[in-house]
Amino acid sequence: MKKILALCVLLVLAASAASAQQAKPEAHGYFAFSFIRGGEEGGPSGGSLEGLGGGLLLTGIFTSRIDYRLEVRSRSGADFALEEAWLGIGWAETLILRAGLFLVPFG
Repeated sequence: MKKILALCVLLVLAASAASAQQAKPEAHGYFAFSFIRGGEEGGPSGGSLEGLGGGLLLTGIFTSRIDYRLEVRSRSGADFALEEAWLGIGWAETLILRAGLFLVPFG
């Protein structure tokens, strides 16, 4: 898994440097936590923070037909995991081929 993550990061960085004249990649970050409230007598200071996590999302366009997305997330605060990484190639407006690691929505 570390090799795949390193390869995806290298590809994104190399492509970003090579396509400097193209649109700049967009980077977004986020973090999340849960505040667990203490007992009634403790007041707000009696609570604790749990479930710290965060992530980084990079999206961009290499050319008018090639785009990418890379998302790295941390759920425990220390170890990071690759959540989503793909490369899309569009031959037409209605035909886009995407290959890589996807998040499949279930619910």
